[in-house]
Amino acid sequence: MIIQAAGILALHPFDNLDSREYLSISGSLHQGTGYAVRNLHAAEFPRFEAEAPTRMRQPGYPFFLTFFYWMTGRKVLVVQLVQVLLNMLILWLTFRIARTVYGSNLWCGTLIIIGLYFPLWLRSQFILPETLFTLTLVLFMLIFLQSLNSGSVKRYAASGIVLGLAVLIKPIAVPFSLFALIPIWMKHGLRKGLIYWGALLVLLGATLLPWTVRNSIVFGEFTPLSTEGGFNLWCASVDYERTRFDAAQFREGVADGYYIDREADRRFRRMAVEAIGADPLGFIRRAIGRMVMTWVHFPGVSLLSSASLVYWLLMFIQLGLLALIVTGALKLPRWQTAYLLLPALVFTFVFAFIRARTRFVLPAMPLLLILAGQGGWNWLKGRFQNGGG
Repeated sequence: MIIQAAGILALHPFDNLDSREYLSISGSLHQGTGYAVRNLHAAEFPRFEAEAPTRMRQPGYPFFLTFFYWMTGRKVLVVQLVQVLLNMLILWLTFRIARTVYGSNLWCGTLIIIGLYFPLWLRSQFILPETLFTLTLVLFMLIFLQSLNSGSVKRYAASGIVLGLAVLIKPIAVPFSLFALIPIWMKHGLRKGLIYWGALLVLLGATLLPWTVRNSIVFGEFTPLSTEGGFNLWCASVDYERTRFDAAQFREGVADGYYIDREADRRFRRMAVEAIGADPLGFIRRAIGRMVMTWVHFPGVSLLSSASLVYWLLMFIQLGLLALIVTGALKLPRWQTAYLLLPALVFTFVFAFIRARTRFVLPAMPLLLILAGQGGWNWLKGRFQNGGG
C-alpha cells in the first residue's frame, strides 16, 4: 500500500499514447458513439483524426475505463484506487497459488519478496491495462492449477473462460492456449490431456466469439485480435532501437494515419514479412537478444543512466532473482515447474515477434517470484545445513 500510495503521488497517470488511445475509445463508448477512436490529438500523428469504428485495442480495458473513469466524472483517482484494490487481489491470488503448490513448505519470506517487487505494484498508478490484465492472468493460473490437481473438465472449461477474458484485455495472452498443453500433458498424459485441453480451448473460443463476430461483421476480418500486431512485428523485424517516429520506414508504414490503425497494420505486416525474408538470420539473432535482454534488465531500468549506481543495483537484484528462480524450479516435480514457468515461457516466445519492453514481463512475475522466494529459502537452508555440518 505504501508503494502504491507513493506512486499515485509521484507518477503521471496517462502521459503516453497508449493511455490516450484507451481513454479515447472508452470516451466514445460512454458518449454512445460506438467503439471508435476520436479526438486523440496525438502531436506525433497530426494528420490522424479518427478511426470509427476501430479494433485498435482489445475491448476489456476500454469498458473498464468507461465504468470507473467516465461514469465517475473523469476521476483518475477512482481508477487508480480500483487498480490498487486489484493489486491487493493479485497478491491474495498469488498467495493462494503458492499455498496450493507448496502447502506447509511455503516460506513466509516468499510473500515478502513478492510484496517488495515494486514495479509490479506501481503499474496500478497508470491508465494502462497491465493491472487488470495481470489480475485476470493470475486468476486464470489459479483455476488452471486447480484443474491440474483435480482433473475436472469443468474447471478446465472455467479456466478457458478466464483466459478468454485475458485475451480480451491484451492479445499477448493468446499463446497460453497453445503452451497450456505442456503442464496438462505432464500431469495427465497425452490422451486425457487432449480432452482437458480441448475443454479449455472450446470455452476460450466461446468467450472470444462475440468480439470476433463483431470484427467480422464490421471489418470483414474474422479475428479476435486488435491491430497492434503489424507495428510490433515490424519492430521485431528491424533494428527498431535505432528507429524513431520520424524515420522514413516508419512514416512509410504510418502514411497519413496512425501507427496501429487498420491500414498501418496491413502495411507494417507487409514490410515486416519483406524484412524478415531479406534477413532471416538477423531476425532470429535479434529475437534471441530481445528474449534475453528483456528478462535480465530490471523493469524501468532503461530510464536510468547506465553510469548510475541505482542502475547497477537494480540489475544485480534482477539477476539475483533470476538465479533464485532457477534454484526454486529445481526442487519441484516437472509438471509444477512447467506450470509456474508457463507465463514466462509464453511471454518469452512472444518477445520474438514484438517490440519487447521490460515492463512486459511484469504479468509473469507473481508466479516467478514464488519460485524466487522458495529458491531463496532452499539456498538459506543449504547454507545453514552446511554451516551446521
